[in-house]
Amino acid sequence: MKHYKIIYPNEHGERIEETLSEQDILDYYWDYWYEQMVRVDKRHLISIKNCIDDWVIVHWAAEVT
Repeated sequence: MKHYKIIYPNEHGERIEETLSEQDILDYYWDYWYEQMVRVDKRHLISIKNCIDDWVIVHWAAEVT
């Protein structure tokens, strides 16, 4: 299973680093992403890989090796 790191500022502008597994990403993002894909009539693109790829792009995540 792959892991991805994201970096973002908290409410005080401090740097936060977080590492999430693919399962963490799916647990957090799948339902929202799925609903949006259905809403824009992109059912044919719904897959676990595409969901994770989209999350990585949206969050500027980097794979942790």
